[in-house]
Amino acid sequence: MLKRILIPVDGSDSAREAFDFVASRKSWLESDAPVLTLLNVEPTLPPHLASAFSIFDREAYAAAQAAAVFKKLGIDKAELPAEPEKKVVSSNDAGEAIAKYAAQSEAEMIVMGARGNSMIEGVFLGSVSQSVIVKSKTPLMIVHPQSAPKKASLKVGIAVDGSDYGMAAVDFIIRAKNFFGANAEFVVITVVPDYAGLIANYMSAMASKIVPNVPDMEAEEYEKIVKPVVDKLNAAGLKASGVQLKGRPGKMLADYTAEHLDMIVAGSHGKGNLKALVVGTTARDLAANLRKPLILIRI
Repeated sequence: MLKRILIPVDGSDSAREAFDFVASRKSWLESDAPVLTLLNVEPTLPPHLASAFSIFDREAYAAAQAAAVFKKLGIDKAELPAEPEKKVVSSNDAGEAIAKYAAQSEAEMIVMGARGNSMIEGVFLGSVSQSVIVKSKTPLMIVHPQSAPKKASLKVGIAVDGSDYGMAAVDFIIRAKNFFGANAEFVVITVVPDYAGLIANYMSAMASKIVPNVPDMEAEEYEKIVKPVVDKLNAAGLKASGVQLKGRPGKMLADYTAEHLDMIVAGSHGKGNLKALVVGTTARDLAANLRKPLILIRI
């Protein structure tokens, strides 16, 4: 069960969308009774700047600004089973403040908008959400404006590649299953290289000898990576199926999600990513380009 959710808010449409999406998970809110915390990060005003704008009580000013942000969410209209907690912190590094608060409060997921108020129109992913991806190990859901489905049960993709990160995403799904709805559907997705295309490009003379083995290679990948996960989800009482895609993982996962799914869950790294990297290439591609909700899992 997910019992504690952190929702950073800043008055932006993205933040409102993130809050509205969480508020729309009615059956989960009733069954799991989670604690929802709304977190507003207010910039720390230096004394000389506060004085220049005739702001003599900086704490009172921050509280007033936060109150306006909370009011804009329309909490009363959300008809939540319990009133969310409202927290305000002062920091000039919003990403760091959100990551730190999530760790201290033992939040089980952060749900936040993709872009804040300061972002240039047309940029898919804002600097704060990018910062949280890097600095927090709490599962992170990124929500774009007008992208989150408000239906009771969702169709959710789970990206796997045989890595520990992919399996962490699977374990998260099982733990958080109520969040996705009683009749949620889960699609386990793996992406394999386009072996035939690679061979044709670089070894055309030998392609005819090797290509006949490609279906066997792909079937082996599916049996090894996807089928055990589907079986695990089914054993946990979830409706799950599997699919195998060919091509560049980030693009293929984004395209498939856009066409067939409500959202996708992925590990922050894939099998081929260096662990020294904070976030892997596929996760970065998804976070930057996907317009549907994405949950990133770090370990």
